[in-house]
Amino acid sequence: MIDYLLNTPFVIPVAVVFAAGFLNRRQEVDKHGDPTLRLRGPFLVLFAIAMWFSSVALANLGNPSEKFSLYCWLAALCFLGSFYAFNKRITLHHGMIEEACTPVFRARYYLTTLESLEVEGNGQYLVVHFAHGRKITTTGFHSGLPYFMEKLLDELQRGGHHYKGIQHSNAPGDRQSTPCDDREIIAVSGHSQKL
Repeated sequence: MIDYLLNTPFVIPVAVVFAAGFLNRRQEVDKHGDPTLRLRGPFLVLFAIAMWFSSVALANLGNPSEKFSLYCWLAALCFLGSFYAFNKRITLHHGMIEEACTPVFRARYYLTTLESLEVEGNGQYLVVHFAHGRKITTTGFHSGLPYFMEKLLDELQRGGHHYKGIQHSNAPGDRQSTPCDDREIIAVSGHSQKL
């Protein structure tokens, strides 16, 4: 049974996509109450897969072979991926967005340098473009995306930040730009709302 699952390459990606979508929450906040995006689903799935590979490696401990080393490497890679997913956070603070991959590596993007927002797939993906080609890209794997988008637009409106506009895209190559005077964003539910 284990060999069958390991020889079926689509099982792990399907499990990650399935679990990551169902483990996401609408609202994530940090300890200070600021909106945060987290990779909750991928962390749990990668950690579970790492534990599974570790248990398979331990079961084959008395019979070291090429598969034993493969199980150990796959477990190590999944543990590293789960560590990254656990520590990856995108937090909206007053006047800036902070992206942290580990407690040490952080990047700050100030909203005064924001150029445009790009919303794709009925609000499932958000790309925030800043000056000098810097950008933050979020996906449907990020837990807390609807609340983050709502609070980001509130912060932009409250701070009087000017930017080129919001681009909507539901399909590849289908982009419509909305000027910042008439801002509109597609909510995750698929309905449009005026701000």
